[in-house]
Amino acid sequence: MPIFTFDPGNLKPQLKRDEGNRPMMYTDSTGHRTIGVGHNLDARPLSQQAIDQILDDDLHHIMAEIAQDPQLAPIISTLSANRQMVLVNMAFNLGVGGLKNFRVMLNKLAVSDYSRAAEAMLNSLWARQVGARAQRLADTMRQG
Repeated sequence: MPIFTFDPGNLKPQLKRDEGNRPMMYTDSTGHRTIGVGHNLDARPLSQQAIDQILDDDLHHIMAEIAQDPQLAPIISTLSANRQMVLVNMAFNLGVGGLKNFRVMLNKLAVSDYSRAAEAMLNSLWARQVGARAQRLADTMRQG
C-alpha cells in the first residue's frame, strides 16, 4: 500500500520554482553536475526512459531543421527511407550545417548518383573520424 497520499504532479510546480528548470547542465551550489529540475547527475544518472526521450526530442529537432532547409528538403524528399535515415544520422552527428558541407554528396544525391554520393561520404575527414559508422552509412546510401 502506498504511503503517499498526494499526486506527485501537484508537487512539480513547487519544485520547478524552488530548484529551477534548466535545459542545460550546470554545476549546483554543492559542486554537483545537475540538469533539468535539480536532477543530480552525479548521484542519479539519467534513466533509459529519459535518455530515450532526449533522443526523440533531438531527432524531432534535426528532422524539422532538415525539412525546413531550402537546400536539403528538396533532396531528402526524393530519397528512399533508408537513404533519408543516412542523412539524418549524419546530421545528428555533424549538425545540419555540417551535413550541408557535404556538397559533392548532396550534388550526387540530387541526380540520384548514390554510388558517387557514398564515395563522397567516405572521402572525408568525417569518415576517418567515425570509421565503421561511415562505412555502414555509405553502404546503405549505395544500396538504398
